[in-house]
Amino acid sequence: MTHRPTRSLRPQGVLALAGLLAACNGGGATDKYSFTQLEPEAVVTPNALDFGDVIVPYTATERIVLQNAGASDLTVESVTITSDDGGVFSVEFEATVIEQDTRIEIPVSFAPELYEDFTGSLEIISDDPESPSTFVPLTGSGVDGPVPELVADPGSLDFGLVEIGSTGQLQLDLVNEGGGDVTIETATLDGSSAFSLSSDLTGDTISGNSFQTVVAQYKPTDDGGDNATLTLVTNDPRNPELTVFMLGNGGGDFQYPDAEIDCPGSVSPPTAVSLDGRASVDPMNPDGELTYEWTVLATPDGSSTTDVIDPGKAFTSLFADLAGSWTVQLIVENEVGLRSEPDVCQFDAIPPKNLHVELIWDTGDSDMDLHLVQGGSSLFQLPGDCTYCNKNPAWEGGDPILALDDRTGYGPENINIDAPADGDYDVWVHYFDDKGGGDSVATVRVWINGVMEWEGSELVSEKQAWHVGFVRWTHPDGTFSELATEPERWTGPTSCYTPD
Repeated sequence: MTHRPTRSLRPQGVLALAGLLAACNGGGATDKYSFTQLEPEAVVTPNALDFGDVIVPYTATERIVLQNAGASDLTVESVTITSDDGGVFSVEFEATVIEQDTRIEIPVSFAPELYEDFTGSLEIISDDPESPSTFVPLTGSGVDGPVPELVADPGSLDFGLVEIGSTGQLQLDLVNEGGGDVTIETATLDGSSAFSLSSDLTGDTISGNSFQTVVAQYKPTDDGGDNATLTLVTNDPRNPELTVFMLGNGGGDFQYPDAEIDCPGSVSPPTAVSLDGRASVDPMNPDGELTYEWTVLATPDGSSTTDVIDPGKAFTSLFADLAGSWTVQLIVENEVGLRSEPDVCQFDAIPPKNLHVELIWDTGDSDMDLHLVQGGSSLFQLPGDCTYCNKNPAWEGGDPILALDDRTGYGPENINIDAPADGDYDVWVHYFDDKGGGDSVATVRVWINGVMEWEGSELVSEKQAWHVGFVRWTHPDGTFSELATEPERWTGPTSCYTPD
């Protein structure tokens, strides 16, 4: 190899002679002779790297050659991407030493995710004294083109129960949902030898937008259960490794996805209850994604809540509108369609206030109102009636609050008092407006110190008022007394007023 004549290098013999003369003259020769230091020299080819057109989302890899054309070892400290307008260029490199007249290849990758032109820069830092930093421009374009996309249908094969000596068969469709051809580079079936395939699959090609069918067989030799994993390595750029689980007679030691709810013990209604399923896991693929399926199994009678806020998320919530017992369920599904056993969460909604009164009714398109009236006051009289037009009056002792007000039907409505003053509190229901719902059965529940003391129902028509009963409070407890009166037409005020 011919070195570039850009640097002055003294022959080794001259250097040795000069050193000998210096020694003979007691070292004084260093003032008379000038020496040239041996240096490394970094030479990079090519001086620019163009990846050309690359189909999104494939990855293209090119190489640059780094040669030491100097007269001593070249230490390369780093090779990094220093500018990248789309985060599409990458390089992996560790510091190394390149001996004289030696070269190395450095792979550089380009992985476009958009149909655009990209530019970047590669920087090489070494101990070349004349060029300690060398830059290589990078260019490439992301373009549209046929891309394979292989999926398995179904994503897993569960043969169920198969008798020993018998053979179960299931069909597996390998579907290429993309426009480019899929090539199966390797097909490996690991696990129990009780499973087999009708063909090897290695080397097979599936054209774009087509599929290939393979028959899987399961022939158990004992009753312990079996499992196996079919792994396909392909040229699918987004999912180069496709896995299909095969299970028979329970799957043996196979671990299904596990649903787990962080379940609250009790809550204070009305409130949004957090439901956390993030501890759920797929033991066979801990980094894989799970699909979440929440279901409300049981609610207190009359609740308007039918589902969680977002039944497809790991962390969601449920609105507990009524006191009582609530039950929710979570099932998770892994990426290949295997589902967990359900995890069930049961919790109680316990009123936090000393006095809690609830109203529900059985029709929509109707507006009923709950009233809690302080002794000595009448319906709609201020400040003694806590209702829709006086939601948080100031009373002696604990102030009441109308926590829920429903105007469209069914309810619930509830009124709470924390630490009521001693005295009587009348419970009323007024059918304010029939919007088409018709006569409705109203149900009232009275909770005292977290325990439901009374529940009763009556058929109520529009403009009628039902005097349900009264709570007599003697600190720190109270009792409820039902009034044996039927709903009657209310002819008094229907909005809050202050008496003269």
